[in-house]
Amino acid sequence: MRRFHGARAAAEAYDARRTALPLVLLVEDEEVLREPLAHLLRLRHYDVVAADTAESALDLLRAYPPDAAIIDLHLKHGSGRDVIVRRATTLTPPPGSTARTILTSSRTPSSEPRL
Repeated sequence: MRRFHGARAAAEAYDARRTALPLVLLVEDEEVLREPLAHLLRLRHYDVVAADTAESALDLLRAYPPDAAIIDLHLKHGSGRDVIVRRATTLTPPPGSTARTILTSSRTPSSEPRL
């Protein structure tokens, strides 16, 4: 599997292999989780661009509006919630709506503000 660091590298990789596959934005700061999940998605015939920070995720959202997004709420640099809120308030959505799946390892989901 090819590894890309940062939003720009991921975007360039996506440009190089544009396909008709649905595009998933994966936002996860822990490589040990991000890489296997990206690999699993690719095995299931999804194209994946991955970000490890909220800033990188927003860069990718601007450049490549995904068909779906899997977002970790607890990032080391920024918050997955920030990505969702900023996406909803500042970026023009693609035709139709983007599906979102939110992942977190929090054991107390009620401690997180509702989105």
